[in-house]
This record gives sequence, structure tokens and C-alpha cells, in this order.
Amino acid sequence: MKEICPDCIILPVFGSRGVLWQEITSGLSSRGRLVFPQILNENMTLAITRTLGEFRWEMERTVRGRKWKDSSPPSLTSEYYLYLENYRKSPALTPDAKKGIDQQLLKYRKNLKDMFASDYSYWILFESSGKLRLNRVARDILNRYVPFSPQLRTELQKHPILKESMDSFEAKKRRLVSGIKKRYNPYFQAGNVPVEVLETIRFLKKCKNIIIIFQRQRYANPLLQKT
Repeated sequence: MKEICPDCIILPVFGSRGVLWQEITSGLSSRGRLVFPQILNENMTLAITRTLGEFRWEMERTVRGRKWKDSSPPSLTSEYYLYLENYRKSPALTPDAKKGIDQQLLKYRKNLKDMFASDYSYWILFESSGKLRLNRVARDILNRYVPFSPQLRTELQKHPILKESMDSFEAKKRRLVSGIKKRYNPYFQAGNVPVEVLETIRFLKKCKNIIIIFQRQRYANPLLQKT
């Protein structure tokens, strides 16, 4: 398992936003391409964050293929899709939160990618510092699939609204690491653990990009397939 980052291309043009050109260029292990104007008529941090949100959404859809809406196994796209499909009946959302989703659907014309990119931006730029902008359900989804660094998570666990979701994520991460070690126990005992397995454990503990842990290992890394 290895971390794969997209290429960022800067064009000598004037523009107001970044563009996701390709989430992959060939296979699942290839780099994506993000395009940005050299002269940007928008807050640069916001433009980059929104484009990265689009990249995360499309990368997940590409990895999952036609099953991007299926909840077995659960994924970022399937949970976000179900959240928007069922939000009116959700007991976890207040009337004000449901009204906010109505307005969001209207603003983005029910485009799931744009809506996710918006929530992703709020998550990265505001919620990372404890400034709440998302409703409870959207926050829980992003916390599980777009986790912050260990240092930030430790700090945010002090926030009463974020603590439950943060604790749940830490428990899931420990189960994943324990499961991998158990599956490859003979390799650990022999002192001959595949580099990919060690990198996966290291990456899980660092947890910058949980989508690769939950999804790419399932479809793109034969060493991590359950035999």
C-alpha cells in the first residue's frame, strides 16, 4: 500500500475556481490531475479545498464503480448518498438542520459532488479548529472517512459535541490494525512481514486519508485481500 497524491497543474489563465480534470489517469494506482488558474479571483485556500473535495468524491466513485451507492460494505459515497436520501426522516437532525439541507440542495441543484465538496470545505477549514458548521450526520460521516491528524483528533476529543464521533473512529482504527496483524500473524512471527502490510499499518496509525484504507486496499492491493 502506498499513498498516492494527485498532480496539480497551474494554467496561465484567470479564473475563479479549481477544476478536477481526472481522478485517475490510467489504473487505480495512477495519479489524478487537478487544474488551477495562475490568477485566482477567489480565496486560494477555499478553492484548493473544494477541488480536493471533488477529487475525494470522484475517486471514491471510481474505486467503487457501479456499487458506489451500495451500503455493503459502507463507503463515503454510499453513506453520504443515504444521508441525503433519508434526511427528512432522520431523528438525528433538528428541523433547522433539515431546512439547511433543503437550502443546500437548492443551491447546488441536487449535485451530490458539489454538495459534498461544500461540506468537505467546512470540515477542513472550520471544524478542524472546533468551529461547528455541519449538522451531526454530515459531521459523523466526514469524521469517519476524512479524519484529521492524530494531534488534531486528540484536541477535538475535548469538544463535547465531537467527542463521541472521535472516540468511535479511534475504536474502528484499532480494530482495523488488530485485524491486519491477526491475518498476517505468521509473517510477523517469522519476521518476514510484507512491506505493503507494514505500510498499511503505519498509514492507518497516521490516518491522513482513510479512503485508501477502506477502499483501495479492497480493490487494488492483492496482498491485503483475505484469502
